[in-house]
Amino acid sequence: MAQNVKGRYEGRAALELLDDGRIARLLEAYAYIDCFDQRWDVPALAQVDGASIPRALWTLIGGPFEGRYRNASIIHDWFCDRRTRPWQRVHRMFYEAMLTSGVSATKARILYTGVFLGGPRWSQTVIDNNQLADGISGANKAELSRAMAEKLDLTAPQTSALLDLLATTAVKETKTTGEFTIPGIGKLVKAEQKARMGRNPQTGEAIKIKSKTAVKFRVSRAALDSVNTPAKPIGKAARPASYRYEFKPDDLDTIQAIAKQTDDLAEIERLVDQQLKGRKRR
Repeated sequence: MAQNVKGRYEGRAALELLDDGRIARLLEAYAYIDCFDQRWDVPALAQVDGASIPRALWTLIGGPFEGRYRNASIIHDWFCDRRTRPWQRVHRMFYEAMLTSGVSATKARILYTGVFLGGPRWSQTVIDNNQLADGISGANKAELSRAMAEKLDLTAPQTSALLDLLATTAVKETKTTGEFTIPGIGKLVKAEQKARMGRNPQTGEAIKIKSKTAVKFRVSRAALDSVNTPAKPIGKAARPASYRYEFKPDDLDTIQAIAKQTDDLAEIERLVDQQLKGRKRR
């Protein structure tokens, strides 16, 4: 990833420190567009404080508004506060944005390892509620491309091309054969609707409705059963909606060791998860 970073920023990262000297206000709208073409927009007047990065890391890399990783920190801080996307995706965006900003691959891995270990995390319930409050719709093409790329170990252009191929094939097959099945989800079916008489909904006047070709979607039984399966009850030991893992004094050494051991983010995440077993959340 470090060698093929194709993300970009839009706007100017103009900040002003507020009177408390800890919180900064963004003076202009600012955005990062990642390698999946997904936008990460931060509005003008947004307030950020760098709290998404564990304070202990500042001794290694400086404060959140210092050095080349500052711009990435602004985007990361805002989305860690808004929590409208999965925390894993937000932290990975931070890593990619740092590389786009010219942060060295080693330093970017150290920061990524640090936020994965001690940075904020949140549940899907938090995401759903925040998206509902903000009027945000479900997954778009960029989000699906990202999810597929991470699961299938493909690049963003490859997964985007797969989605385009699926859409093109579905339309073509439905048009020529009358149907197209998406295994496990459902079936597109072409249906001819004959001409018929109807009424103008505004005037009540009788009108003739022309014949047309319609396309219907029939959900598969498997998909229906899965959607209608009751969720398991949440017990007292359920994971809190938003949390962090406690940061230990020797974690700085652990973070640097893991970051230098591998440049594979999935392996970094696995090694961090091993360190977090049995650790308290707060």
